[in-house]
Amino acid sequence: MQTFTSDPYVFTLVISLLIQAVFFIFAAVFKSDKVTDLSYSLTFIIISFYWLLQGDLSSARLLVSLMVIIWGVRLGTYLFVRILKIKKDSRFDGIRENFWAFAKFWLLQGVAVWLIMLPVIYFLERNISPDINLIMAFGFFVWV
Repeated sequence: MQTFTSDPYVFTLVISLLIQAVFFIFAAVFKSDKVTDLSYSLTFIIISFYWLLQGDLSSARLLVSLMVIIWGVRLGTYLFVRILKIKKDSRFDGIRENFWAFAKFWLLQGVAVWLIMLPVIYFLERNISPDINLIMAFGFFVWV
């Protein structure tokens, strides 16, 4: 019998949704949007770090993971500091007070992270160890 953990894509979707659910509980109880962007970026970091640890630490796998992790830390820090300064995100006015509308946002955020991460998940879960090549160097240049 196959479980969801044997399919890396379903497993990663479940992880993404679980992270969003944990942060949603806090946000719904306190009717706050202060952790919305933090959970978004943290989900990228956790998924990338998880898949990095599932295989060998080749230079290509390490580079791809570190690119996602560094980007996630930068984005999360920027957005969290911003929300602490502005106190609330006006995009959620009228939504954070409606449990189901707020829950739908968090569900969609979890799915969005998963969709955005699919190429990284594909690369990391295959556990291939290619040498860093010209295409990867170009991708790194674009990322920088």
